Amino acid sequence: MLHSDLTGGRPVFHVFSLHGDIILLDARTSQAVFVDHLIYELLQLVEEGMSLDEAGTISATRFGEEAVSQAIEDLIVLRDQLGFFQLETLSTPDALQRRVESLNRHHPRSMMLLVSRSCNLKCTYCYEVVHEWHRPGDRMRATDMRVAVDEFIARSGPRKDLKITFFGGEALLNFDLIREAVAYAREAARQAGKSVYFTLTTNGTLLTEEIDEFLVDNEFGVMVSLDGEEEAHDRYRRDLGGNGTHDVITTNVRRLLERQLKAGVLPLKLRATLTRENADAEPVREYFESFKGARQEIGVTTEAVSSATRADVDWSERPDLQDDLETKAQDALEAILRGANNHIVAAFAGQLRDIHEAIQLSPPPTMAEPKLCGLGRNMRAVTPSGDVYPCHRFVGMDEYRLRDGFEEPEEHEQGRARTLYRKILELFENHCGKCWARFRCGGLCTWYLADPSGTLQPPPAKQCDGIRASWERAIWLYMQLGRRAPERLAALVGSPHPPTDNAAHDQAKSGAER
Repeated sequence: MLHSDLTGGRPVFHVFSLHGDIILLDARTSQAVFVDHLIYELLQLVEEGMSLDEAGTISATRFGEEAVSQAIEDLIVLRDQLGFFQLETLSTPDALQRRVESLNRHHPRSMMLLVSRSCNLKCTYCYEVVHEWHRPGDRMRATDMRVAVDEFIARSGPRKDLKITFFGGEALLNFDLIREAVAYAREAARQAGKSVYFTLTTNGTLLTEEIDEFLVDNEFGVMVSLDGEEEAHDRYRRDLGGNGTHDVITTNVRRLLERQLKAGVLPLKLRATLTRENADAEPVREYFESFKGARQEIGVTTEAVSSATRADVDWSERPDLQDDLETKAQDALEAILRGANNHIVAAFAGQLRDIHEAIQLSPPPTMAEPKLCGLGRNMRAVTPSGDVYPCHRFVGMDEYRLRDGFEEPEEHEQGRARTLYRKILELFENHCGKCWARFRCGGLCTWYLADPSGTLQPPPAKQCDGIRASWERAIWLYMQLGRRAPERLAALVGSPHPPTDNAAHDQAKSGAER
C-alpha cells in the first residue's frame, strides 16, 4: 500500500535539507519529522518521479538492501501512526459546482466603500494609476452610500458584528461622507440588531487634529501607507506636483498615534510596499519600530499580469533572497531561544501559527483549496458609482466588474461571481495541485494572475520557488523550536501545550531518524 501512496498523482509529501537537518513534511496533515540520509535519498528520488521500488534499488547500492528495508518500515510507521502519505481527494465537476455555490451563498461580514476616485498623490506603482481609474472630484454621494450600506447589512444575514472599510483613491478627500456614513451605518446596524466597526486606509497626508479626534472617538482601525525612511518612501509616493510626502505623513502619523495610545484604542498600522530599489524588509521594520506602539504590515509590489511597473520586485534579479531567508530563519531561532520577540521573529510568526493550526486540525483536510481572502465576499468593493468589484485591486478592470451600478440586478453580480470562482478553483486544481506546498500556500493572490481579457494566468515559476523556499524555512524553524524550546514555540503560536507532546509522534520520529 505504501508503494501506491508514494507514486503517481499529486505530491503527498516533501523532503528537504536545511542547515544540516533533513525534514520530511506530510503535505496534507502538515506534520513533519526529522529523517536520516537514506530516507532523504529515497524520497527525493520518488519526488523526482521514480517509483519507491526503483528508488529502493538505487539506494540499496549505497546503503544496502537491509537498510533500505528498514527505512521503508520506518515510513510505514509514519503512515500508520501519524497519517503520513495519505492520498488527497480529487475534485469532481459536482464537487467544484458545490464549492462555487457555497462561496456565492456566503454572508459577508465586511465591505469596502471606495468613497473617492480622486487622489492627491500619484504613486507610480499604484494599480489605480496604471488602470487610470482616478478621476478628480469623483466622489461617492450620500444617497449611494446609503444604498450600499443597506445592501451590505441585508446581505450579512445572521452575522452580528460587521465592518466597513473606507478606501479610495484617497478616502479622506471625502471626509464629510465618511462622517455621515458612520452615523448612518451605526444606526442601520442597530435597527437590524447588529454592530458595525470602521476602518480607514489612507495615505496619511490629509490627517488633521479634527480628523484624528473623529477617528479616535469612533475607534477606527487606521492603516497608513508609508514605505520606510524618506528616500525609500519618496521615490514613488509623491504628490501631484512631484513633491515627496514622507515628512508630512510621519508628522501626522506620530500625532494620531499619540492620541490613540492615550485614549487606549487600537493603534494605527503602518503599511509599507517594498519595491525593486527597496526590497529588503528589515530596514523598514526597524524604522517602523521608531513609531512606538504602531502595528506593522509589509507588502511587496511584484509583477502582476495586468499592471506591471518598473517598481516591481523581480525575483530572478535577486539571487541573494534565498540566502537572506536562510539567515533570517537562523536569526529568528536565536532570537526566540534567548527570549527576544523582535521584527525578525514577527516576520515568521504568521507562518508558524499557520503551521501549528494546520497540525491541530482533526481530521486533516481531505483536499487542498485556494485561500480566497474574501474575494467577492468580505473584500467586495463598491465604487462611487455603485459598481462592484471582487476587491479594491480590481477597480478599473472591466472584465472583472461584478456589477454595473446599483441599478443592475443583484443576480447579475452572483452570476459573474460564480464565473470568477470557477476560474480560480480550476486554476488551483490544474496548476497548484502539482505543488507540495498547496495546503500551506493556497495559491497566489487572484489579482496578480488576472489578465485584462478576463482569463487567469498560472503564477510565475520564480515566485512559486520563493514561496516554497519561505515555507521550508518556516517549517525548519518550527521543527527546531519544537525540539529545542517547545514552551516558547507554544507561547508564540498561542497554544497552551507544547506542539510535540505526542507519543506516536515521538515513536515514529525516532524510527525515521535511525
